[in-house]
Amino acid sequence: GLLTNPLWDLAREAKLPTRATQLDDVLQIFPANDDVSDVHQWFNDYIDFVREQTRGNSTNRSLGHYANVFVKNMNLNRKEQYAFYSYLNHVVENTEGAELNEIGAKSFLDLTSVYYGDELIFRDNGFMSLTNYLLKKISNIRFNQIVSKIIFHDQSVEVRTNTGQIYHAEYVLLTVPLGVLKRKLIEFSPPFYFV
Repeated sequence: GLLTNPLWDLAREAKLPTRATQLDDVLQIFPANDDVSDVHQWFNDYIDFVREQTRGNSTNRSLGHYANVFVKNMNLNRKEQYAFYSYLNHVVENTEGAELNEIGAKSFLDLTSVYYGDELIFRDNGFMSLTNYLLKKISNIRFNQIVSKIIFHDQSVEVRTNTGQIYHAEYVLLTVPLGVLKRKLIEFSPPFYFV
């Protein structure tokens, strides 16, 4: 989301043109040959439902809990439930990097005040726009390296690859799938704690 993403700050600094993600930009996972056109409205209704349920409530139940209650209240059939949960996975789980049952609903809404809203994308060249901007400022960039360990020092970072190569830098931009982090394929020192 825009409130917690340092790449967004960098994109604004670079004055990169962006636009909101359109429904056509993403591959939705809906049942084949079924019209589930209401799923976006269900999501908006779900966010309103969660906001209403958590208002003045001191307990912090998960987004998954409220999704289950919402689905029951809406009396969605099996295909509609599948479409709704798929949409939630795309919009929330993939953005937050955690499963719905692990995300506190109140904390999620308090952090963002209203869920993140439009997910912006780079209008012209995708993420290459950002990479091209970084290339103007940095001369020594390594691509396609399989990182095995990252060691953080006071003023620098040490990166070790699976081939034994060691790099030293002020900063590291690590772009790995969430599954790599969940499976702990990269060792961090000091260790990162993922919640």
